[in-house]
Amino acid sequence: MAISKNNIYRLLGYTTPFDKNHSFVSSWALPPVVHGGLRVLLGLYAFTAIIYSYIWFSGNIDIYHLHDVDEPSYTTVIGSSAIGRSFSYFTYLSYYGQGFYFLVTAVHTFFYAKTGTSWLHDARFPPSLQVLHSLYYSMVTCFPILVTLTFWCTMYVGPWYTVTFDAWANISVHAMNTFMALLEITLPTTDPLPWTHLPVLMVILSLYLGLAYLTRVTGGFWVYEWLDPELGKWKVVVHVVAYSVAIVVIFGVVRHAIWTRNWLLSRARRGVDGENAEKIMGMADSSRSSRTLVVAELEAQIPSDGLWVPPKHHTAPRVAQRVDL
Repeated sequence: MAISKNNIYRLLGYTTPFDKNHSFVSSWALPPVVHGGLRVLLGLYAFTAIIYSYIWFSGNIDIYHLHDVDEPSYTTVIGSSAIGRSFSYFTYLSYYGQGFYFLVTAVHTFFYAKTGTSWLHDARFPPSLQVLHSLYYSMVTCFPILVTLTFWCTMYVGPWYTVTFDAWANISVHAMNTFMALLEITLPTTDPLPWTHLPVLMVILSLYLGLAYLTRVTGGFWVYEWLDPELGKWKVVVHVVAYSVAIVVIFGVVRHAIWTRNWLLSRARRGVDGENAEKIMGMADSSRSSRTLVVAELEAQIPSDGLWVPPKHHTAPRVAQRVDL
């Protein structure tokens, strides 16, 4: 039986209407305009870091000391050639992805702030692009964390950088990337990542592995030293398995973090609604008590001979007439 594209969309978490609560462009903590402005700043920062790095590399030579698991430290000399080579590094590819994501989603957020909806949620917007946006969100919240953990846990070797640019550049692409991802995890009102996105992320990592070997053939260099089978084929296998396990764990943690965020927000809303309900009920009870008291006072003022006597205290002027029965 043929699988229709609509079934594939639903498998990837697509619903009709798409994102009916506008969770991709709304925030529980920030007004839409501020949220959109923050996303613009993050996107501009990412591209500023990339462009300034290219300018620096075009006129300077940097020396980086790195290492790998069970391998001695090695030295990498980076100059103008790093500009072209950057498109072979997963770090820069994922950083480009973050920059574009924040700028694109900022546009949607600003339209949501102005009109209450966005192009992303327009019925005329292709479902394929809506699904890709959802996948895009999963990528920019998971891949940066993988990059950060890989660099600081397996590649970085001290001492700390003596050149200010080196310190700033590495913090930007190996630390700020995760900070940006954490903001996207905590600030929006998105639903937990669909489990069906995980295989897609693993396929992307597999495709990158092919790109790394293609770079070796066309560019003559190894993007990462552990890719060299001459250092041990088993090391290549171990690294591939380790990164696969890492992305599964990261995906699960991010998914649970988003679920926890929504759970806490739901409890907070129920608490606020409960307090409001108690206030309303209290006001209603107070109103009923006041009416009961007034009636009781009126009844107490009716004499036994059947004559009606107006109350001594009242809040509004009344016209009363004595009636002899």
